[in-house]
Amino acid sequence: MKIPLIVLPILAAALLAAPFLEPWLFPLAWVAFVPLLFAIDRAANLRLAVFYGWLMGLAAHLIGFHWLTYTISVFGAFPFAVSVLVFVLYAALQGIQMALFALLVRMIGFGPLMILPALFWVPCEFLFPLLFPGISPTPRCLFSG
Repeated sequence: MKIPLIVLPILAAALLAAPFLEPWLFPLAWVAFVPLLFAIDRAANLRLAVFYGWLMGLAAHLIGFHWLTYTISVFGAFPFAVSVLVFVLYAALQGIQMALFALLVRMIGFGPLMILPALFWVPCEFLFPLLFPGISPTPRCLFSG
């Protein structure tokens, strides 16, 4: 039985988002990119590879940050339907980060020792806007007084 490639980014998203749901599932995040990289490599064209990346980003945010709908509704005083719409828009925009990652991987390749995807991911992660900018993973936070 052959698994359709479109299932792989969704599987990758579930693996990446699982630790947000249950912290003890954190080891799954270490292998989360494997299905995505397989889908990017096997995609029929660049456009489809970028779509797979975007789909993973969208699905990972929908799964991992599902609680934002409630937060937007309560603290933003929006009707629940509007909160859902805002949340889906947010997740779709955050999917762009993964789409850019997929674009770089597909255009440049995996490189020697397959290290290039990791080298692409780090700048994408650091340069993309954060949901909570006060909680920054940048090294300057480690060394600030």
